[in-house]
Amino acid sequence: MAATLVASRHQPSNPDAREVELVLAQALMANHVYSQAAEHAGKAVELARATAVDENSSVWVGEALVWQARSEAALGKAPVAAASAREALRHLEPNVDQAHPLIALAKGLLPVGGSL
Repeated sequence: MAATLVASRHQPSNPDAREVELVLAQALMANHVYSQAAEHAGKAVELARATAVDENSSVWVGEALVWQARSEAALGKAPVAAASAREALRHLEPNVDQAHPLIALAKGLLPVGGSL
């Protein structure tokens, strides 16, 4: 498994670990295993923050936060999901085109008429 290979490197920080956590979160979301998806998305957020050049403006952090928000929404935690989506947008909007799918996903998690 990819996660085992990444962990076997024993590196203090490894961007591959973040990607593995994101893929696990995405697969678990697709299989409706939302609590585990949230756990892996949270780990992806932590890893993205730890490896970001600027932890306040990072596409990696924003992407992980979108998946965290999606899993929170699937668990029925709409206010928490909206907060994660807003934080994701603060990372994504300065760094990717406004038509990027991650921005659309994050905005889709905000309440209708809700402010950023």
